[in-house]
Amino acid sequence: MGCQMLVATENESLNAEKRLNQVPSLFANWEQTLSRFRPDSELNQLNDQPGKLINVSQVLWDVMQTAKLAWQKSDGLINPAVLPMLETAGYTETFESIAGGVGASPITTQQYISSFERIDFNENTHALRIPPGMRLDLGGVAKGWAAHQTMLQLRDLGPVLVDSGGDIAISAPLANGEAWEVGVNNPFDRGHNFEKLFIQEGGIATSGRDHRRWQQGADQRHHVIDPRTGRPAETDLLSVTVIAEDVMNAEMAAKKMLILGSEKGLAWLDDLENASGLAVLENGEFLGSHRIERYLRN
Repeated sequence: MGCQMLVATENESLNAEKRLNQVPSLFANWEQTLSRFRPDSELNQLNDQPGKLINVSQVLWDVMQTAKLAWQKSDGLINPAVLPMLETAGYTETFESIAGGVGASPITTQQYISSFERIDFNENTHALRIPPGMRLDLGGVAKGWAAHQTMLQLRDLGPVLVDSGGDIAISAPLANGEAWEVGVNNPFDRGHNFEKLFIQEGGIATSGRDHRRWQQGADQRHHVIDPRTGRPAETDLLSVTVIAEDVMNAEMAAKKMLILGSEKGLAWLDDLENASGLAVLENGEFLGSHRIERYLRN
């Protein structure tokens, strides 16, 4: 999935150790199903057969349902059908392959078909049909889903935290009733935090354009596509961290806020009942939503 994973629990039993040791294989199996960078993945099998009704696994079906909800809740700004646009921007191979270098030259694409509502979901058979011209990249949706599923599978061990590349799922407060302490990375000083959040349970996600960026010709690109333009989002925000009721909603909200920019993004986030966030502007300014104070110690 192109990122680091972390699972933490206070349970020190042999059973807990055994269960934790099984987590890497879970992520490996999910990656084999959901990655666009694996030619034989189930997702790519779907991408390679537009117009056909394809029976899919429970994993791919569940992640596509999560993606559909994110698309609806974000008013279309979270759209897995942006893969042709990502490739046109140069993101044609894993980020590790293009980091610090030059992305591929723009590829020629025909008319983009990015309306997620054109996907046919057959609820009875768990089959999917994507229209000709559409190709999917499940990206952050898959990471958030994976963190949430891992948390659900391990929460019987006691309080557990799962971090899937910055998408974090927390099952419950620590055994002593204290909140988990989560650092928020400073995009101007990687490896150092500019704030600490104290979370009892729920989800946290960070979306940014400070890390996954590359050169394409004379232009600098990043991986957050604005479906309204088909190009990397033009935004004054460099990084956004959102706390929500679960990690999937946090991931959706962080990316939507990043695309909207600071003024519209903070106004939209403040209208949500169960979400709070921190934003870092490109000019170095740090902003917080109206309810962020409840997650700060001081």
